[in-house]
Amino acid sequence: MVRRTLPTALAYAASAALLLTACSGGDDSSSDDINGELPVFAPKATLFAKNTKAQLSYCTDESKAATKNRETGKVVGNPRGTDPKVFYTVTMQKSTQGVWQAVSTASPEDRIPGPPGELEAARGTKMAGRADQRARRDRPGARSGVSSPLLRPPRPDRQGIMPDINECQICGTTAPPVPGQCEEVTGYRLIRNPWSREPSFLDGNLHFSCLEESDESAEFFDEFTRMLQAGHEEIESLDGSLPPLTRMGLGMTQIFAGSECCIFQSGVSDRWMVVKRTGPWFHLRHADLLAIASGTSPKSPAAVIPYRLPIDPGSEVGEWSLPELLAALGVEDRYAATANLEGVEYEVVDYYPPKHLLEYVAAAPLPIPDEARAFLASHAETYTPVSFEDEQDS
Repeated sequence: MVRRTLPTALAYAASAALLLTACSGGDDSSSDDINGELPVFAPKATLFAKNTKAQLSYCTDESKAATKNRETGKVVGNPRGTDPKVFYTVTMQKSTQGVWQAVSTASPEDRIPGPPGELEAARGTKMAGRADQRARRDRPGARSGVSSPLLRPPRPDRQGIMPDINECQICGTTAPPVPGQCEEVTGYRLIRNPWSREPSFLDGNLHFSCLEESDESAEFFDEFTRMLQAGHEEIESLDGSLPPLTRMGLGMTQIFAGSECCIFQSGVSDRWMVVKRTGPWFHLRHADLLAIASGTSPKSPAAVIPYRLPIDPGSEVGEWSLPELLAALGVEDRYAATANLEGVEYEVVDYYPPKHLLEYVAAAPLPIPDEARAFLASHAETYTPVSFEDEQDS
């Protein structure tokens, strides 16, 4: 195998990413062809995590591109009311052999709403007729009247408007993801939203502090753990109409049930999920299992997290610490105390002012319950890692 330099590897990754995004994520079953031009501009490569990871960000202009259905001949261009300039990121990691490999391709534009009014009109049209109103509940002890340069008041529920996935779906305030403290639930998992006034599925971030204090945490635990154990299953649609919806579960098996949490294990990879009965969940890898067995704390991987800030904080955001960022957003009380946040390896990778897009790494200690630690330490002694060698040799 020929080893590529970083710029060359990123160039290859960019080409592959562009092809995948242009082909609807690389779905071979797609009946659409891509016609026209997809120019790439403003590329930027950044090294981080002690030069073992890299990220390429770039933009494409889809104004002159269109999809054509091979069966019907129908041509569809860029939707009216949406920005044809799309921002993409490719994350790469250097293997133990020194080879740069693409590990993820993402288009934050697909997951990150624009400022109020920028994209809501177009997306609101798609959402018309859907009951997606969101009940915003004040947490006990929540602060009031606190001013902050980046703090935007929770938006009122509006019929037919997609909720802001960057806000906590319980309290409605800004919610930048930090592993072990704030995570995302994606809409395609079809987990029913217990905090909504109308039937809807969760799609957005959750502060774990809000989750643990919520009266609906037990209902969320039941829904979430059912999804973890399910394969592809049919579930009832929100209004009960036919056909039913198909949920893509993770097919995990429960291997432990305690008073504080349950533990689930994948059957196809070295992955575990610890879920507290109050709602918070923690992803674990084989390296985390070994860390627990050795008596040290597991830590989340140093993955790039894209997040849309409510307003432009200026270039100085790249110099802020994590506590400073949370304080500027007015949500420091939703996360761990400053002393505990010092254990988070926080690093800003890039900031894209036109979209208020902050990209950062937050490798954080995972505060799993003691009963989970005790079980997993014992489990590590007999666990055999998943191997694909037999498949590769055949």
